[in-house]
Amino acid sequence: MSSFDRLLAWVEDEPGVVGVVLSGSRGRGLGVAESDWDSYLIVEGTDDGIEDSAREVAGDDVDLSVIASDEFRSFAAPGTDREWDAYALVHATVVVDRLDGQIKALADAKETLPAGAAVAATRRALDACINALVRSAKGRRDERRDEATLDAAEGVAPFLEVMFASQGRIRPYNRYLCWELERHPLSESGVIGDEILRLVAGVLQDTDGATREMFRLMERRARDVGIHDIVTAWDEGSLSLIR
Repeated sequence: MSSFDRLLAWVEDEPGVVGVVLSGSRGRGLGVAESDWDSYLIVEGTDDGIEDSAREVAGDDVDLSVIASDEFRSFAAPGTDREWDAYALVHATVVVDRLDGQIKALADAKETLPAGAAVAATRRALDACINALVRSAKGRRDERRDEATLDAAEGVAPFLEVMFASQGRIRPYNRYLCWELERHPLSESGVIGDEILRLVAGVLQDTDGATREMFRLMERRARDVGIHDIVTAWDEGSLSLIR
């Protein structure tokens, strides 16, 4: 019996636990023998006794987060100090749900961003990526290729943020990027996952033209979602370097 199975057996006799979510590689069907059991325990109230008991039963190979049920509704929401944790619940497996489906519904909702948060995230990421690509282009112009490559690499994360947030979706952790694009394509962008991965690889491998392709793709996406003003706010001299 695994440590996670022991935890589930304990949960059966613990009415204070209303939900268990299995995250990480195991929760997405990608686990291997060495994988941790990344788990979220949803409890009624804030009974420290439940948390202490759960951790004692779970052991060291269960990475356990204990969250009160009323806090789970806003857990990892945009603008909070745990927003980086949102993807942990995206496509995770809800193992126990004693709230008539509410745990699963709340976990599933983490995949999408509220409209306002999606637009704000896309705008920030677009500007950040342009900044990185402009710095990279200036580095190449000044024959500082190594520094230029590093600057271009810094543009990869905001580029991916643009592609996902512009569809109102949470950007996946790097570990799950290929899996996400294959299983849950960015269909509305008109771009297949292979193209996104090719551009990312091209930038990281310093392939000629990759940064220009990346910018063209983002600019097209910016027009599609009505935030091209972020692009036009940049001076033409800088834009000409990355076009």
